[in-house]
Amino acid sequence: MCIFVVGACGGGGAGENITYSPPTFSNDYSNLSVLEGSLSVTNITATDTNNRPVSYSITDGEDKDLFSMSLSGQLEFIVAPNFESPSDGGFNNNYDITVSASAGENTSIVDVIISVEDAFEGRVGHEAISGAVVFIDSNSNFKLDGSESSTFSNSQGLFYLGKDINNCNEICSTNLVVQGGTYINLNQRNSSMMYAPILRDELVTISPVSTLIVKASNDSVLLNSLGISESLVSVLKEDVWPKGSNKNSLRSKLKRINYQLGYIFGTTNSLFVNDDISNNEITSKTAEKLIDIINVSSDGIRDQSSLDLFYRNLRDEIDSEYTYTNQSMSSLAKTASEINKLLMNDFDEISDSLGIGYRELISRSYSTIINPIKNYANEYISENLFSSSITLANIFANNQILDSLLDTDADGFANVVDLNDDNDSAEDLNDAFPLDLNETIDTDQDEVGNNADTDDDGDGVIDTDDDYPLNKNVHTAPKATLSSWSIDVLPKSQNSSSGTLTGTSQNNRAISFTLTENASKGIVIITDASNGSFSYQAPSGVTGTSSDSFKYKVNDGFVDSSELTVNVSLNSDTLYEYQWYLDNTGQLGFASSPGTSSKDINVDSVIAEGFTGKNIKVAVVDSGLEIDHEDLKDNIISGSSYNFLNNSSDPTSSSTNGDHGTSVAGIIGAKGWNNLGIRGVAPGVGLKGFNLLKSGTNANAISSLGGASYSNDIDIFNLSYGYETTASFAVNPGIKAQFIDGVTNLRSGKGAIYVASSGNGFRSFGSADCDDANTYGLSCNNPSMDPEHSLPYLILVGALNASGSRASYSTAGSAVWISAPGGEQGLDINIVGSGYSNYSPAMMTTDQSSCDKGYVRTNLSSYANAFENKGSHSLNSSCNYTSTFSGTSSAAPVISGIVALLLEANSALTWRDIKHILANSAIQVDASIQSIVVNGYIAEPAWTTNAAGYKFHNSYGFGSVDTASALTLAKDYTTGSLGAFVTSDEKSSGNIDTIIPDNSNDGVTNTITDDNNLTVEAVNVNICLSHDRPSDISIALTSPQGTRSVLLPPFSGFSDTDTCFDLISNNFYGENSSGNWSIKVVDKKTDSVGLFNNWKITVFGR
Repeated sequence: MCIFVVGACGGGGAGENITYSPPTFSNDYSNLSVLEGSLSVTNITATDTNNRPVSYSITDGEDKDLFSMSLSGQLEFIVAPNFESPSDGGFNNNYDITVSASAGENTSIVDVIISVEDAFEGRVGHEAISGAVVFIDSNSNFKLDGSESSTFSNSQGLFYLGKDINNCNEICSTNLVVQGGTYINLNQRNSSMMYAPILRDELVTISPVSTLIVKASNDSVLLNSLGISESLVSVLKEDVWPKGSNKNSLRSKLKRINYQLGYIFGTTNSLFVNDDISNNEITSKTAEKLIDIINVSSDGIRDQSSLDLFYRNLRDEIDSEYTYTNQSMSSLAKTASEINKLLMNDFDEISDSLGIGYRELISRSYSTIINPIKNYANEYISENLFSSSITLANIFANNQILDSLLDTDADGFANVVDLNDDNDSAEDLNDAFPLDLNETIDTDQDEVGNNADTDDDGDGVIDTDDDYPLNKNVHTAPKATLSSWSIDVLPKSQNSSSGTLTGTSQNNRAISFTLTENASKGIVIITDASNGSFSYQAPSGVTGTSSDSFKYKVNDGFVDSSELTVNVSLNSDTLYEYQWYLDNTGQLGFASSPGTSSKDINVDSVIAEGFTGKNIKVAVVDSGLEIDHEDLKDNIISGSSYNFLNNSSDPTSSSTNGDHGTSVAGIIGAKGWNNLGIRGVAPGVGLKGFNLLKSGTNANAISSLGGASYSNDIDIFNLSYGYETTASFAVNPGIKAQFIDGVTNLRSGKGAIYVASSGNGFRSFGSADCDDANTYGLSCNNPSMDPEHSLPYLILVGALNASGSRASYSTAGSAVWISAPGGEQGLDINIVGSGYSNYSPAMMTTDQSSCDKGYVRTNLSSYANAFENKGSHSLNSSCNYTSTFSGTSSAAPVISGIVALLLEANSALTWRDIKHILANSAIQVDASIQSIVVNGYIAEPAWTTNAAGYKFHNSYGFGSVDTASALTLAKDYTTGSLGAFVTSDEKSSGNIDTIIPDNSNDGVTNTITDDNNLTVEAVNVNICLSHDRPSDISIALTSPQGTRSVLLPPFSGFSDTDTCFDLISNNFYGENSSGNWSIKVVDKKTDSVGLFNNWKITVFGR
């Protein structure tokens, strides 16, 4: 047998040498991977074919100094690798080394490449806990299931888990759970479970705070309640283990809070430790209840009453086998409160000699109460003994270290575990001088207590002069300064407006505004707290004057001001509710009979849109104008009126019986929303007064109508007057010329608007005999009996009552253009008695001021209604208003006010545009009115629709005014759409000289042919006839297109027609003028005949 071969056994010749091969590596080690934080890499193995022992070593590689290797092949990192801070040569978490395997003199080498993988990593505990189970709670049941990744915290309290979940941004939606383990520095078991969200790329600290974060429905609210302003990620990744940080740092705040929460978690786990209750249930419910008290107050975890409630609620919710009384819970809460207050101290060490962290000492104290809790739960000790066992005195009794420390108040408690070191009125947490019995506060931290300091806050202002002596940032308090505000109550269902709160502050520093008490009636919303902008919504349904209030305060960034009440005035007009012509609700207006709801001028939406007649000038050509009237003076154009009696700019009437012009002016433009009296139709209009009726010369008339410097800037002339005569006469040429000049040149060529009353002579006027007219229901007066009214340059206005039909007095005729409210007499049957024909409302408007003069005055022998009672009515105690104004004198100013609104909306409108808009927007009223027939003769036609489609009636013109509709047309109106105004040449019939058949419907007919091809805007007829009783006469004109217009009904008040007279008709508006115009003159009463001499026709149009 050959044991060691040196030659050949047997045979001849030389022997063969043994050949040894180097070891062969068992695996490929070029693609190894380890989780960051791991020391061990792998065990490298190689085999030797000759079965020699193999030894291993690291021989080369750029990262060889980072590894160690045993002779047996165990490869480890010297320092556990950190994925976020790689230390390999390429800084890319790929480590390269060369390992040799040697057997005898034979060696093999292999390149080893280790890739370090990123891990979910973190710290366990607010004090490091080793040996704790850490797992990824993939299914959110807070239990470790077989498929879930888990690990143990290492000896340093750190853990690393493979990144096997993908639902991560910065914070993963999956949580980590910790249970068990030992506090390294405290040498105590951890009895509580803890949770934390996973951070994708940061070390997370799993702590009591992170446990609350997981259980909180709103982590931002929780952190804010804990006094933490930093971000959620900052809180979760903060390393709270190091000592000695600034007391206000995030680390220190978290250390304090974690210790306090940890103490409470420890007690609750001890309370139910023997129960058949999962540790997770105890932890979860503890966290939820803690969140509740923390969100109420950041001091909740230190407040005895809050903790008392916490322990009781937790006891009641957990189905425990133990019975804990309220007294025992209160005792536990008291101790927890005191321990957690001690844990607020801002140092980590009591002293070098103590050799243990202060917070660790306090936190250990809870172990002292574990046995009493268990003993009490098992009924081994009484409730009283339990309560005494867990007091601070018992917890820290017989402690030699504590006994050797300072005890300022000699109460047996060393200062470090005493809540009130100097035994004064303030616990140490709230005591700037915890060792000084005489001082507790040092606001400016100048080491001089406030009792001795004359400038407590150190702001340079002595305390006696300082509004806030304890606030260095404020010596002059901010102040809320807006004490009153108003809103105009517009005629709409809901009023709202915006305003700005005001305030002052020290050095004009920025202030913010806060509502402290909302309005009692409306609603206030601060829309921008930085500048005080607010909105106010008035209560719905308010129309009259009212008031409201709300309260606010300001803050200058440091302190609040005192609360200030803002008194809100809901501005209206005290008598607005009685102005049925503006808003007809069927009110009485102090009369006996109500009007009809909605029969008004439909102006609400126009006013609500903001139109008030602003910048429009209206002249009240009348008897006078009281320019200092409380409800007119704000709209009077100063120094621009004219008094013809004394050549001054004050046309205030000296009459004591009422001033017609002052009442007219109120309807047009009484100031709105001043909490006085009435509101004008155009409450923002400018007013002038010319008292022409006090000195009615032709020259003064011309001056009043735009022929003077004080009147040539007028937009609208209101002419609530007219001639009451039974004899025909011709218009004054100078006045006619002024009207033509006014519509041609005023308003920069757009033409002034002349608005006139049609007259009040329907039933009677002057000395006229109206019996026959009254018998047949015809108008006794005719507007054209005043020759100025037969001019096309005027807008003639008829009057309506509060029920929307013709007022009893309103003169009817073909010259009427439009109708508007004028009211009746406003009589109250209970005051004036029976015997009157009408008890409907009149117009509420301005009267002369004071009870010495006016329609309402003390020396009246009688009055129409309670409002007129000599100043006895509470709403009219100064007699500045009247409720009995009526007539077409009231209707004309309504139209003047409306025209002001239209001109404000569209200042480019001409005088003809205004007439056109009024005609096209008018509403047909009294539509079922029947024709009046006198012995077979249609003396007053019903509503007529002409060939151009316009409806017309002598009582109403084109109908009742509709302000809203007119405004709509005005805003969208095409300027110049009517074209040039044309006045045709006057065409004459020549001499007719024909007897008019007496009391016959045959009459005399004559025709004039027109070839002007105009679109008619008005037709004027000049007629010459003689008759012993001209009231018998009726005149009708028929257009080429067949429209018949009665220019003069029979039984008019005419008693003398020796002078040729003019009649005008608006009934043909829009028709074509070309063709035969036929006039018919009839006599409707016997015993008197007359002669039709001739007639002429003039067409006005385009």
